[in-house]
Amino acid sequence: MAPEATAQATAIGKFRSQGYRQTGRSQLVTASAASTDLSNSPAASPAPVLPTVVVTACVDVGEVDAIDASGTSIVPPGRPRYLIQQLTVVNTNYPETSSWRISDAPNKQAQSCDE
Repeated sequence: MAPEATAQATAIGKFRSQGYRQTGRSQLVTASAASTDLSNSPAASPAPVLPTVVVTACVDVGEVDAIDASGTSIVPPGRPRYLIQQLTVVNTNYPETSSWRISDAPNKQAQSCDE
């Protein structure tokens, strides 16, 4: 499993083990390619160079809540409505189209998609 997938699975497992669950749905507002580099040198040393696309996405999380086992919200009041994600996607077996994987996905909360 890729490092980002492992981190996400661990976070979800911890969330569920505490008796928390999500209600509502998030909605993708915008997504755009911030950069593209199709350089491909998988045997390069000290680190391989793989084709990479960085995508910036803005997600509306205003309808999403997280609740504890008693049904009480654990989301802080005043939480920003949007989540801006910077997804780094790499292809480990370029040009194979099924080999694109998310390698990093940092995000930040925002009041709008313009932040």
